[in-house]
Amino acid sequence: MNISLMGRKDLQFVTGENGLQMDVENRRLLGSMTDGGSLLRTVDPGLNKRLDEVDFHRWMTDFSAFFSLLEIAKVLSQSCLHFIVFDTEASHDILKVWDGPTESDMLLKEWSGSSLPDDIYSTFNSITLQFDTDFFISKSGFSIQFSTSTATMCNDPGVPQNGTRSGDSREPGDTVTFQCDPGYQLQGTAKIMCVQVDNRFFWQPDPPTCTAACGGNLTGPAGVILSPNYPQPYPHGKECDWRIKVSPDYVIALIFKSFHMEPSYDFLHIYEGEDSNSPLIGSFQGSQSPERIESSGNSLFLAFRSDASVSMAGFAIDYKEKPREACFDPGNIMNGTRIGLDFKLSSTVTYHCDPGYQLANVATITCIIGEDGKPVWNRALPSCNGNVNHRFN
Repeated sequence: MNISLMGRKDLQFVTGENGLQMDVENRRLLGSMTDGGSLLRTVDPGLNKRLDEVDFHRWMTDFSAFFSLLEIAKVLSQSCLHFIVFDTEASHDILKVWDGPTESDMLLKEWSGSSLPDDIYSTFNSITLQFDTDFFISKSGFSIQFSTSTATMCNDPGVPQNGTRSGDSREPGDTVTFQCDPGYQLQGTAKIMCVQVDNRFFWQPDPPTCTAACGGNLTGPAGVILSPNYPQPYPHGKECDWRIKVSPDYVIALIFKSFHMEPSYDFLHIYEGEDSNSPLIGSFQGSQSPERIESSGNSLFLAFRSDASVSMAGFAIDYKEKPREACFDPGNIMNGTRIGLDFKLSSTVTYHCDPGYQLANVATITCIIGEDGKPVWNRALPSCNGNVNHRFN
């Protein structure tokens, strides 16, 4: 459905004598804000239509022609954008915000999708927004409230999602420190400082973020493994490997807190050992959380693989080391076989020799607590020796 523009071709968006206006001929929004704060919408609030239902001056469906650039300026002021609604086509219809003009190359943030962005602040006396869309899917758009104030200190650097912050002072020379929650890695510098240059106040370097990384080597007694971007959907086409290694004479317990993978296409493979050449414990997919997994040794290898299509929330796994409650796999003997796959305390394994060989030593071994308080087999493995009296016909 198309809506033709009736009346004036300059559409007023904000209050105030010199409020923002839409320039139809130049296909852009430009203007300066002189009042304390106003409301900006991607469509005329009176129409309140979806993006693909609005056709201002026959602009077809490329909404970047309708809203390409907005600049808010006030002398010796800083601006704050507060998002009330945000819903655009993910990865295709993108809102970008610059600190100052676009020529400054100081991109503050860019967004798409349906997650509501946090407030964002300028450090210059102007802030620039650019909204680009394609010719296909349209969503309901966004509603932004903006305000200005005279800068006397740095803006609140915020607290990173999945992290914490220490320090609240924002005067020039003050510092704040950031730390990520378990399972997340800090992207950026942990400590930043408030800097003043002329009438501009800003943090140097920029505040960091906390992200769930793709793979890593884990050696602590406990930790967290998260799918990349968790709790947001994991990216397409990822190959992420984690290696867990704990203290000798300890084993590893995996506890699945959350598990949502695309069935039959995205997998988490878990191996008993240090790489994918080790024995496979299991390959997991779907939304059924696996049961608790315990290694028999002190290392595990986890391999996550996603395809190029559907993404889901992924997984959150706690791991911790624990004292062994079983003996190590005693292995096989040459020229013989064994009976018994349970290596827990009091369990037994019995060996038999192949035809033509004779057993040396006791055939059965038992898992017991050794003198050091750790599980151990009560005797050495037997061996199978050739029988010199055996005659072949």
